[in-house]
Formats: sequence, structure tokens, C-alpha cells
Amino acid sequence: MQIPQPIWMNSRPHLSRAARKFLGKLEQAQATGDEKPSGSAGIKFSRQTMQRITAYVQANLSGAIRVEDIARHIGMSRAQFMRRFVATTGVTPHKFITGIRMGSAKTLLAGGKLNLAQIAEHTGFANQSHFSAAFRKSEKSTPLSYRKQNTGNYPQQEIGRPATPKQEEFGIHQTSLWISDKVRVLNSSAGLGWRNIFAAQTEETPYEGLRVPVSAVWLVTTGCQYNIRRLDDKNRYDKYLPKHVTSILAAEEKVYDEIRTPLTAQHVFIRSEVLCEVADEIFRDSSERRFIASSLGYDDLVLYQLVQQITATLGESGTDSQVRADYLTQVLAVYLLTHHSVVGTAPPSFSAQGFNTHEVSMVRDYVTEHLSSHISVDDICRMMGLSRTSFYQKCRATTTMTPYQYLAMRRVNRARQLLTEPVIDYAQIALACGFADQSHFISTFRRHIGVTPGQYREIMN
Repeated sequence: MQIPQPIWMNSRPHLSRAARKFLGKLEQAQATGDEKPSGSAGIKFSRQTMQRITAYVQANLSGAIRVEDIARHIGMSRAQFMRRFVATTGVTPHKFITGIRMGSAKTLLAGGKLNLAQIAEHTGFANQSHFSAAFRKSEKSTPLSYRKQNTGNYPQQEIGRPATPKQEEFGIHQTSLWISDKVRVLNSSAGLGWRNIFAAQTEETPYEGLRVPVSAVWLVTTGCQYNIRRLDDKNRYDKYLPKHVTSILAAEEKVYDEIRTPLTAQHVFIRSEVLCEVADEIFRDSSERRFIASSLGYDDLVLYQLVQQITATLGESGTDSQVRADYLTQVLAVYLLTHHSVVGTAPPSFSAQGFNTHEVSMVRDYVTEHLSSHISVDDICRMMGLSRTSFYQKCRATTTMTPYQYLAMRRVNRARQLLTEPVIDYAQIALACGFADQSHFISTFRRHIGVTPGQYREIMN
């Protein structure tokens, strides 16, 4: 005989408003796996939900992170997220994000490879001054003092023998993946310790932008049809790609992409060094080099499944995740080299007149470090040992822009990041991004983006 349920479980209208609200919370906690409230303490996030929040923050660390975006990422309102987050961690989301930024900054400071301006950019601070002030407030020490005290914890170089540094995690800043208000990272390999491959799942709305050359092959898959326009050095493509196809962009290749329809995508970047090592093993009898060929929307079910397997591993953590990622990296490298490679002396799409990878890094790092001040093209030419004419030619071949257009684009992109922070006024943003004054900033921003900084801030916030 089935025992009838109490009336308060079957007929919710008989309950008080407070009781119905509490039952709704219980049901939502059961559906999401969160812990149930005890008394008036409120519902807390489960360990899995906190891992998702942490992964999201780490994946978007170099940009502005809004509480609204994190709340939307896990499917709840801002107010609800704030209550649960404080109940779970005992701190506000802002302090939690700052803690992760500081942890990443301390790791980069101890590594000794990046200057303060580069560390500030990688960890999402507005500029070097903002980073130094926040670090001093949090750690009771200046960044340089911390570097001096902690650099010694790393193994010292043996006299007369070159150092062999441990390979760092393959980070999102080493890829050509766009991260902005139009491209939102849902999950990534940031923090998982993957050294030879970077993977991410993104949610994208229509956008356009230049993909700068990187030393990695990029693979993209989607589960939906989408429209893309792509320009490279030789061709122009405008097509609808069906679902379950894979697009490949060769290492050191630059393209200009315009994504015209919303999509959810899976991205995998595999280091060129890995492909070279595997090629030496499987083609050891050949003296000819092999390069992965670019392909827009290639119908290869095996390649599609490999990308899916790699992105599925993002849900794992610890040593098992790294071992599985290393194994899948080797499998992917072998498959790409045996099914999607060409023989040649240089990548087919690589322009000999463009910057090489090292030169791209030099220009990017120099502009990043001096973005808040006046940047002279002559100074960059002297740093790189190039004539002004040669530099202009290489810049146009690499970016399809003049040096001044490139600098303006970098300043505007930085301003877009700062505009998502409502506490920073326009005069401060103009100063941080190297504009002559607030008027110059507003006119340049409107010319590039199509709206004023005020309208952009209102849209974003």
C-alpha cells in the first residue's frame, strides 16, 4: 500500500509564501548538487560548483571579471550568487578574485622572467601602478621586494652550464584565442598543469578580429552550423560550416576572422615543438620537414572526436588529468602529421616578409610595457635593429595594419577592458592607455568601436 504524501508536499498553494520560498531553495539545491541550508545559514555551493567558479576566474584572469558573468556562468542571479558565495567562502567574490590574482602574480614574480608591467597585464590589473599598490596592500611588501626574497627558492644555475628551466603550463596568453565580451570562456585547461596543449570551451557571439601568429597549431570544432568570413595572405573565404567539422589554423599563420552567428566552440592549441619532436620520431628516415596545413571546416570524424576527447578532460583534475592530456597530445600529434601535414621548407601560409614569432613577442611586450606612455616607432625600430621602412613592411605583412593603426588598436582594446570597471573614470583610462587626453581617447574609441566610451560602459555594465 502506497503511503500518501503530506498535503504540504502535494499542494504548495496551501503553504505560506516563506515556506514555498524555502522549498524552492531545497529543490534547487538538490538539482545543482549544492548543500542544503541548515537553519538560516543559507545554501552553500558544492565543491564541484566552487571548482567551476575557480576555473572560470583562472581562465579569464587577464581580463576584467564581473560578478554578473560568474553568476551567469553557473546559472543564477547576481544577488543569489553573492549570498551563496559569502556563505560558502566567508569572503566577497572581489576578495576571492583578488586572492587568485595575487597567487598568480607571486608565481610570476618568483619565476623572474616577466617585468612588472607584463605581470600586471597577465593577472588582470589596470596597469603597473595599480598592480604594485594592490600587491603592497595585500602582501605588505612591494612586488620587487617579494621577487628578491623568493627568486632564490628556485634551483641555481650550475657554473659553466646553461640552465634547463622546467617547462611552464601552456597558458591562454600564448594562444591567439580572443577573450572579450563577445567570447566567453566556459571552461579551460588553465590551472591543470598541461604543458604541451591548451584547451578551452567558449560561448561566442558575432565578432571580428585579427588572429596574430603563434607557435602552435589551432583546432576548432562546434556542434552547430555557423557562418564565418576569413581573410589570409592569399585567400578570402565566406561560408557556412556544418556541425561536426574541424577547422585547422597552421602555426605562425595570421588570419582575420569575422564570426557572424552565435556558437559554442571547442578549441585546442598544440605546441609546434611537440609536433616537431613527434615528426622526428615517425619520419626519422626523411630529411624533409613537415608542416600542418590550414583547413577551414574539414570533415574528419576522427579529428573531431580527438578534440572532443581533449575538451572532455577539462572536467578532471590532478595527476590523472595531466597524464591523460599528455597521452591525447601524442595521439593528436601523430594523427595531424600523418593526415594533415605537407612537406616543405616553410609553412605554406607563412609570409617571409612578416615578423617571426620572437619578433612578434618583442613588439607585443614592448607595447604592453609602454602602453601608458608615448610610443615612438623609431624607438621600436632601434630595439629590434630594423630600419623604419623594414619595420613598416613587416608590420603590414604580419598584422595588415600600419604601426600607428596597431598601436591605436592596442590602446582601444585596453580601454575596453578598463571600461568594464565602473570605478575608473575616463581621464584615468585615457592616461592608462596612453591617449593624449580624455577628448583624444573618446574620439579614437568612437572611431574604432562605433560608440562612445560612455555608451560602451553602459552596454557592458
